[in-house]
Amino acid sequence: MRKIFILTLLFTSLAAKAQFYDAGRNWNVGINVGIDRFFGDVSPQSNPFFANPITVDFYKDRHFAGSVYFGKDIASFWFARINVLYCNLGAKNYTLNMETKISHVHELSMIHTFDIFGCFPRSHELENWDLNLSIGFGWLGFRSIRTDMETNKELQCTPGNYHSQPGAFKYVFSLPFGIGFGYRFARSWKFNFATNYRWIKDDLFDSYESDRKSLEGFAFLQVGVQYIFHFKNASRDTEDDFALERKSPNYRYRKNQLKNGYTPINSKKKKGAPYKTYHKRNQRS
Repeated sequence: MRKIFILTLLFTSLAAKAQFYDAGRNWNVGINVGIDRFFGDVSPQSNPFFANPITVDFYKDRHFAGSVYFGKDIASFWFARINVLYCNLGAKNYTLNMETKISHVHELSMIHTFDIFGCFPRSHELENWDLNLSIGFGWLGFRSIRTDMETNKELQCTPGNYHSQPGAFKYVFSLPFGIGFGYRFARSWKFNFATNYRWIKDDLFDSYESDRKSLEGFAFLQVGVQYIFHFKNASRDTEDDFALERKSPNYRYRKNQLKNGYTPINSKKKKGAPYKTYHKRNQRS
């Protein structure tokens, strides 16, 4: 109960801070590229999160992956984006004598990124740096086939109509999460480096059913760039506001009255009048 209260209080304070943040200008588009690594029943790695880079298995079964996204800053520490990802995966397990190939993996997801540095007053050294924690949800499609490495015989495929319909995919729920850094090297440009994971809620992701409940999915080690922009009608600067004021009826009325020799005799602020009224100078009472 105490933990729930602390989490609720933290969320409320962050939401209150977000209400005072003007993020009308902070729209973003970006692209990420990198390499992926599958983990699951057929994967030879015992630890999916902290693979040892000294071992040979760390560099095996790597494939190219890429993603593009479009998003917006909700607060100074909170960034939401719609992300599209594409990759291919594969793994060889010599202990089980199996090989799995997962092809044409594509995902549409909604991801929320929280900048830890942005939650606190930034020092001068961290002014352009971000420490990002990401979490979201997505809808992922894939095709997988498992074969025997000695005989090259097909053991199982997903979905069941893998061969009869080449365009058939199985769609499942995915959970993206990760950690990374960002560096703003120009006014509208930011460099990103991150390690992201996808947890797949399906034991047939690698076409291998097992009794043990293991975490199946893949890791995405990525680098990318982000472009920050704003829409012209999203916000107005001081000059635009002044231009609108000059076009208002109150401004034109006041300007014409002063030009013709009238002086104000009431206060709009005090009396709540829609605009000031004017009295002719040197007019006899």
